[in-house]
Amino acid sequence: MSDSPKFPFSPQYSLDNTRDMSIAHLCGIVVSFARLNFQPSSGEEFFSMVHEQLQGQVQQLDPHVLTDVVWSLCVLQQAQPPYLRQVLAPEFHTRLRGEGTAVAFVRWEFPQFSSRGRELLGRGALARRHLRRAGFLLVEVPHYEFLELKLERQRVSYLRDKVAKAVASDMATDTAPDTAA
Repeated sequence: MSDSPKFPFSPQYSLDNTRDMSIAHLCGIVVSFARLNFQPSSGEEFFSMVHEQLQGQVQQLDPHVLTDVVWSLCVLQQAQPPYLRQVLAPEFHTRLRGEGTAVAFVRWEFPQFSSRGRELLGRGALARRHLRRAGFLLVEVPHYEFLELKLERQRVSYLRDKVAKAVASDMATDTAPDTAA
């Protein structure tokens, strides 16, 4: 049985053929595994090889491919801080969108809200308005949402979702037809 050909998207095939495999092919395998939510039995060895191959290559990847790979590594619980820093950096979003939009993460603390609710008080509202007018895409993180998340993976997932929603909302307003004309 050991002489039988291996499926070209299997972890063992990847491990055995690392030297012959392009980084694009490896990225495709990782994305496929994430879409299937597949955890290879040789996971530690496989992901160690993936991280080794990605080192030094992350900067050269197409921004869309890198986004897919980092999302996949998050799904597979294999994302490492350097990958997250890369895709959360403002210059990455400039590369991704091809224009000069910067992203600002704003964590709103307890004193910035009214005592009876979740309405931002004057200073916070003014800061929000100034950041938006300065051209920043805001990713707002209220204390009452973030503090409920106890595990690091929950916080990473929460922040990733917040970024995705902010980008989607921004893209929707950019492509919305102008009804004022």
